Amino acid sequence: MSVCVSYFLVLWRNQNDHVWWKYRKTKEFWQRIQKWLEEMLGHKIEFKPEFSLLGIITEKYNKEEIYLIIHVIMAARLAFSQMWKNK
Repeated sequence: MSVCVSYFLVLWRNQNDHVWWKYRKTKEFWQRIQKWLEEMLGHKIEFKPEFSLLGIITEKYNKEEIYLIIHVIMAARLAFSQMWKNK
């Protein structure tokens, strides 16, 4: 991981974590996405902020699962930001 990405992660964890994870509706949104992904994959997944917001996948998945996860997460981020923007 580059120094720039590492710095961004530290900054992000210290300042913006609350925006994406502490609001009730936000938690509910990401919990629905997690449940949906688990149903599609057929097993439990660990859902962390860096997983859903930055696409950092630390668990071992096959190529098809990674492809699915990345695209679902990307669509969820876009949908979430559009909902946030429209309110």
